[in-house]
Amino acid sequence: MSVRRETELLGNVPLFAAIDPVQLQVLVFSADRIEVAAHEILFAAGDLVGAGYLVLDGQGEVLGPAGSGQGNEQEHLATVEAGAFLGELAMIANLAASVTVRALTPLRLLRIGNGLFLRVCGEFPDVGAKVLDALSRRLDTSLEDLRQAQVQFDRARPFTRS
Repeated sequence: MSVRRETELLGNVPLFAAIDPVQLQVLVFSADRIEVAAHEILFAAGDLVGAGYLVLDGQGEVLGPAGSGQGNEQEHLATVEAGAFLGELAMIANLAASVTVRALTPLRLLRIGNGLFLRVCGEFPDVGAKVLDALSRRLDTSLEDLRQAQVQFDRARPFTRS
């Protein structure tokens, strides 16, 4: 896949959509390309991943704790394919992964490490500002969704019998 195509894929990720394509090319050109065999784990919940991953080719699955929250059981949360971006908080803040990602088919990925991301933000401060703005907007949306859920819970009848 060409740098141009990889840049287009990265630009389609909402986190990076407002960033100048030339600045995205710097990220893409400097990033590592990795491959993960089918059925292998890219990263597991709790791992200090230290990077974000753009899926270039293949399919993977995102796994989270099973509904009961007991034991090591995990359930399928989502399927990811070309254009999906994984581990954005690990890339930005070097936080531990909250989910596990496993390859369903061979995966080709672009790995943007935390150090690379911070260097690009140092060279182009507007990149960091635009990424934080995108995260802020997403957080606002999530908080509004939670407020709406709270309203529904408040309106619901109690489960106990009177």
